[in-house]
Amino acid sequence: MADILNITGLGRLEIVETYIYYDQPVLFSCKSAAGHLYLAVAADKNDQHESWLFAGISTERLNLVRSGAIDLHNAFSEPEDGFLLKEIIPYDGTLPRMEPIQSDHISEDMLPMPGERLNIKTDPLPILRNSEDIAKLREVVKILQKSQEETTSKFTIPNTLTGVLLTQLEKLLQLQSGDQDYKINPER
Repeated sequence: MADILNITGLGRLEIVETYIYYDQPVLFSCKSAAGHLYLAVAADKNDQHESWLFAGISTERLNLVRSGAIDLHNAFSEPEDGFLLKEIIPYDGTLPRMEPIQSDHISEDMLPMPGERLNIKTDPLPILRNSEDIAKLREVVKILQKSQEETTSKFTIPNTLTGVLLTQLEKLLQLQSGDQDYKINPER
């Protein structure tokens, strides 16, 4: 592969981790100068060119792939953005080209085999450190309990309760990511 740190269409990339190496990185994660993460795999090689697939990936999903919770085939066949980027590097010296490709239009032989997994120990979710964090989690649990009670009696969850639940879940995720600007309304 040409300069693996200078990818047409993605710019300069820094390899975060190499998972498979065979004369060069074959499966790796990388990050752009803007902080976008990609999972990359060597996809095809013939007499005229070699091809690489890049899947934009969030940190959370990358950790799921690293731990083996998501297999490598699904990481590429079901990308978060709904499409992959395919870089084709010709051997004749012409410029490489990058093309977006819908995940359902990618040839199966370009993807890792179904069931292939990484098995890398990943960091667990952050531990709640103070009573305010615990109170926020308790509020989410109360909402879930309330929705379960209403579901049991009516078999449906009212739209207003669903909205509250989603708002509280969003706040919990914000808390987990370290954003402390959100406050949970205890009256709900």
